[in-house]
Amino acid sequence: MAIVLAVIAIGAIVGMVIAVSTGQGEAVFGIGLIAGGLLFAAALS
Repeated sequence: MAIVLAVIAIGAIVGMVIAVSTGQGEAVFGIGLIAGGLLFAAALS
C-alpha cells in the first residue's frame, strides 16, 4: 500500500513538472489526478 501511494505521489510530481514546463498545468494535473485515482482504486480492488 505504501509503495502504491509513493508511486502515485511520484507520478503527481512528475505530472506537475511536465505541466509547468508545457504551460498546460490544469489539463496535465487533472489527468494526473485521474490516473492516480485509477491506480488507487486498482490497488484496493
